[in-house]
Amino acid sequence: MLKTIISALFKDPASQYSVYIYHDAPEANRLAQWEKVGNSKSMQRAIKHARILHRKGLYKKIEIKKMFFCPQANRTISKIIRVYDRAAPSWYGAFSAFLRNAQEI
Repeated sequence: MLKTIISALFKDPASQYSVYIYHDAPEANRLAQWEKVGNSKSMQRAIKHARILHRKGLYKKIEIKKMFFCPQANRTISKIIRVYDRAAPSWYGAFSAFLRNAQEI
């Protein structure tokens, strides 16, 4: 069964790629929330969308999930394929800081 799921993960033409952003909890007693901001049939488009959001630096975490249907398990399975974290270096942020420092001189 695991072999079927793995083959479905890589070969399913009906796969969907979803981009999610993470919102921090505004209050101490509330849970942090995930919000779906995009959906695509193309992995390249989903990655491009996530990279653009990551470069803006507005979100703590961005995830791309692949969702596909496994006929043997008779259910939809989701798999996280890429995560962008705010702690990860961002070229956009570094370049913006460089320009700010250059303008001050």
